[in-house]
Amino acid sequence: MLRTLPVFFFACACSQTSLPPETWVESVYGDVSSTSGRLLDDLDALVTDTQGRLPGSAGDEAARAHIFAAFVAAGLSDVGAQTFSDATGSETANILGVVLGSDPDLADEVIVVSAHHDHLGPGFPGANDNGTGVAALIEIARRIAADPPPRTVRFAAFGAEEAGFLGAIAYAEQPGVIDDVVYAVNLDMLGTLTQAGSVWALGARNGSVGEVWVQAAASDWPDGTVVLGDWSDESDNVAFCTEGVPYVFFWTPDSECYHQACDTVDRIEPNGFAAVTLLAADVVREAATATLDLRGQVQPGEDVCRQVAQAP
Repeated sequence: MLRTLPVFFFACACSQTSLPPETWVESVYGDVSSTSGRLLDDLDALVTDTQGRLPGSAGDEAARAHIFAAFVAAGLSDVGAQTFSDATGSETANILGVVLGSDPDLADEVIVVSAHHDHLGPGFPGANDNGTGVAALIEIARRIAADPPPRTVRFAAFGAEEAGFLGAIAYAEQPGVIDDVVYAVNLDMLGTLTQAGSVWALGARNGSVGEVWVQAAASDWPDGTVVLGDWSDESDNVAFCTEGVPYVFFWTPDSECYHQACDTVDRIEPNGFAAVTLLAADVVREAATATLDLRGQVQPGEDVCRQVAQAP
């Protein structure tokens, strides 16, 4: 994640009262050990304590290679890399893959699911920020590819987010790429539900379709654990919401180890991480399946990062 959201967000999120995930996740999702096992395997492959994932570094290249292979193994189509350079001239890339929609009438509508794979340099592991988002992205890609929904879902692991959303902007600025995007789901810092007590669904409120989808997906979660957050222009969703695309941005606060050396894999509690991933997966599938006029929710050329479209 580029930088902290306002202190208000940290205070409010951390003050939510909720039960520890290990006490309720099984009652909502059943046995999540296989899901959490895959998530932690991907997280271990993405995070190195010594190298970090600064654009152009060996850690960055290794992370991109893992994502590419995981997308191929999941059965995504058109898996590829969009290369670009950051402001220092370091070359990195977005890793992209797609699940084509199963309904000919809706397949030209695209749901973008994103997470940034970069982080800071040596000494900054970036497990929560944003190894967890990328591991969740891979897991959701597996689930969507195994049962393609009516709409097309494009999975994007963006580079150079920490430098100002450069990968997401490079992707969105390609001619015609954003024209068919009807909704964006962004995953950034998903692994600290246990510490924070809540997961925020930023952008999902005020009667938006995202609010409806998140409330439905979280209907069995303990009260206060899922927070319908306010706006956000602090992550890769900015490349889409500045162009009028509605969004939800899933985020678990991490005031203790955000951009610190203590952002390590051992802090990620498996049950909570799995639960947040499954929540996001349910919202992605609902967005890709809903029989709503999602094109009508898009406001081309408008900046909707700080406002939310109304549900039809």
